[in-house]
Amino acid sequence: MQAPEWPNRSHYSDLIGLRLEHREDGAAQVSVEIAGAHCNTNGTAHGGVVTSLVDTACGAAMAYQPSIGGNGVATVSIQVSYLAPVFVGDVLTAASRCRGRGRRLLTMDAEVKNQKGEVVAIGICTLRVRSSGKVVSRGGNSDPSG
Repeated sequence: MQAPEWPNRSHYSDLIGLRLEHREDGAAQVSVEIAGAHCNTNGTAHGGVVTSLVDTACGAAMAYQPSIGGNGVATVSIQVSYLAPVFVGDVLTAASRCRGRGRRLLTMDAEVKNQKGEVVAIGICTLRVRSSGKVVSRGGNSDPSG
């Protein structure tokens, strides 16, 4: 199965191993397999990895989509609640959807599940619709390792 189009994928997404599984106007699924490099000093996934997963799923659902005029988006607020620990080898998938739309602000939610289908985190994200549909260059070195 061919991966969905992911306009302007970031080096950061590459660096932490995020994969776009599904994308449509207003919804997306992004996954990551947790590795040792993702872990905090307690041996569980760092909350920043889970928050990045939520943020990326929310952005992927709306960025450059027809319903917002093909414009990009930028996160202005994010809140994530962690419901269960995540361990090395777990595969997390964040499923996001648009819950509210204004002229420039979008309200998104996301649910993060592990490979067993257990909900490990939930999040709410507010995105600002950028005023131009122009895709911003990733810039710099295209090699995600540096």
